Order: sequence, then C-alpha cells, then structure tokens
Amino acid sequence: MARTRELSLSFVESHPGDAARVLEHLPTDDTSAFLKLLPVRLGAPVLRHMLPTSAARCLEQLDDETAAGLVRDLDAQTGSAVLRYVRQPRRDQLIAQLPTTAALAFRLLLTYPEDTVGAWINTHCLAVTPETPASEALERLRQSPESAGTYLYVVDADWRLKGMAAITDLLRAGRGTTVAQSMQSVRHRLSARASLAAAHQHQGWKEYHALPVLERQERFIGALEFTVLHRAIEQPHAEVTASTPADSLSLLTRSLWMVFANLLQALITLLPPTHPLAEDKHGEP
Repeated sequence: MARTRELSLSFVESHPGDAARVLEHLPTDDTSAFLKLLPVRLGAPVLRHMLPTSAARCLEQLDDETAAGLVRDLDAQTGSAVLRYVRQPRRDQLIAQLPTTAALAFRLLLTYPEDTVGAWINTHCLAVTPETPASEALERLRQSPESAGTYLYVVDADWRLKGMAAITDLLRAGRGTTVAQSMQSVRHRLSARASLAAAHQHQGWKEYHALPVLERQERFIGALEFTVLHRAIEQPHAEVTASTPADSLSLLTRSLWMVFANLLQALITLLPPTHPLAEDKHGEP
C-alpha cells in the first residue's frame, strides 16, 4: 500500500495534466478523496489542469480547509474559472479565506461573463504614474513576480491609461529619469466587456504577447496574455471560433515570446537594487 501511494504521488508530481485527465473520469467522490490525500503543492497543479466544471464539483465536496488551500494556490484566472461553477454560498466562503488582494482579484474577474475579456485578465500587472522614477519602477517589478512581462503600464491618478514603458528602456534609463521619459503611446487595447472571439481577432497580437484591458472611461484594470486567451477560448462553455493551423503557428510564436519575457523578468529579479545601468540619455530600442 505504501509503495502504491508513493508511485501515485510521483506520477501526480511529474504528470499533473495526465493525472487530471484520469481523475476527471472517476466518480467525484473518489476524485475528491484522492485530492484530499495530496499536499497542496501537488493537488493545486492537478486542479489547475482539470476542466473547471470537474474541479468545481470536487471543491464542493472537500472540507473547507482543504478546498481553501487548493484555491489559494491557484492563479486568479484559473481560480475564478473554477469558482464560477461552485454554488453559493460555498463560493463566497472560499473567496473569504483568500488573502485580501487575491480575494479582490477573484471578485473582479467573477463580475464578468466567462466569455468576455474581463474574466481572464491578469490583475497583477504593474501600473505606475508618469512621475515614478525609473529606478523605483524596476524595484517594484522585482517585488512583483506576478507582474511578468516586458512592459509596465502608465496611468494617471484616476487609473486612466496614459502609456506603457518597456522594461529594456527602463534598464537603460539614466539616473533620475522618470517613467514618463521612457513611456510610449498605447496603440492597442482591449475592452473588458469585449468577447473572447473578438479579442482573438485583434491586430495587436501581431506585435505584443499581452494587451492592456480597460473598463469604462479608459480605466486600466489589467492585461490579457495571448496564452491565457488561447486557454480561455478552449473552455467548453466559451463560444468562439475554432482555431486554424495559422492560429497554432501563431500560438507557438507567442509562446516562445512568453519564454523570453519570463527570462527577462527573472533577470530583473536577480539584479541588485541599485541605480539603472547607465546615466546617459535614453536611447530608442
């Protein structure tokens, strides 16, 4: 028995996606019992790979402590997609046990229909004012691992989007330089209430791996990554057009770009908290 459990844990750790496919075909009682035996570090990745409807049924049967632990380990996009199918008041009970910032993110995403852009945004994207020193913006990026990407967004006091700044430009900025001096205009943006189908056709994906998302009055609320959009349109309840071979090639290209973006973010995290690299005038990339 101990050997069987050891093999099961090893399989789940190495192949969470395959484990999810197996568990989806088991009775919910059996799947919930198995998830309860797993440590959160192993159970959450499995839940992340399961269909939201299947994952939600399991959460409804798990005890509060186990269910809350699993939800806490999910990113906001995945977690909110699952909680959409958890019945009230259980859903509110689970959200109430999240840290304040995460709870706010979950509630924001859950206000939008599942087939709209607003339901899938990254609410942790870093936004700063134009007057923010470039060195401070980089330091805040180091402290915000969830704000992965090659750009940060620039907003005014009312969170209206004013521009965006490339991380590479901030790294080259001189001492005393503000974000405004590295800022560029935003050519592409998405409405939070736009359909996933419309967002998938947006021309901005030809240039960027993530696009800023705005609410009414141009208010910035986050960004949508192309890889997340692609995952969202594959959800069984999202009504979007089927992918073409060209879409698949486009996804591969953008996935490689995301790898680069994440590597760049990792580099920034490792940099010592000193002044920007150069003190000369900002140059174009």
